[in-house]
Amino acid sequence: DRIMDIRRARDMMFLLQLSGGCFPVGGFSQSLGVETLIQNKTITNKEDLTEVMEGYISRTLCENEVPLMIHVYNCVIDGDWVHAEELNRLAIASKLTHEMREACLKSGKSFLRIGKELIQDAGIDEFYNRNKDTGISYPAAYAVVTAMAGVDLGSSVAAYYFSSINTIVQCAVKLIPLGNTDGQIALKAGMDIAADCAVRSMEIPVDGINTFSPMIDISSMEHETIRPRLYMS
Repeated sequence: DRIMDIRRARDMMFLLQLSGGCFPVGGFSQSLGVETLIQNKTITNKEDLTEVMEGYISRTLCENEVPLMIHVYNCVIDGDWVHAEELNRLAIASKLTHEMREACLKSGKSFLRIGKELIQDAGIDEFYNRNKDTGISYPAAYAVVTAMAGVDLGSSVAAYYFSSINTIVQCAVKLIPLGNTDGQIALKAGMDIAADCAVRSMEIPVDGINTFSPMIDISSMEHETIRPRLYMS
């Protein structure tokens, strides 16, 4: 029991490292469309932010990114790297706007590049080298690293949700601006929504993955032309 507790603690600390704001994958430069929504006054307070996050979590994360991450994770565990690469390409194709696709690719490549240095595994090296020029999605990179690190799937899913939601909240804290307390209240609200969505993510088959998130997609397209602009997406 003590050995298992130590193992779980190690995995938790590793996930905290991966999902922390200091992990250099460029999340600090991405608003995921939120900068547009703040500029056009769709988001003005923590209540507005929570409402927008609910749509983002229940659509973009729950029905697209997290199921893709889960299926790649399972492929890696099974040693099916060919299918994992097919799912990686699906993840890239499911990003409909230029900025969202670029954010997904930049974060994915950076995440896997650093992850392979932390894990030191030949499988990760091969996956990175085969896909670095054609594109590595963030969901696929996250799945590969956590699977090869031996982190259990449920913990990986929870950390993925947290990392994505935290990126949005930190952006809103700076841009609205929100006070730190309101930011934490919004983050807690987002995690409560994610807890309900996580179970649904686990049940979505590959052919049930979708990319219907019109508010985020439209705000992402508009973001390319807004001025002033502090974030990349």
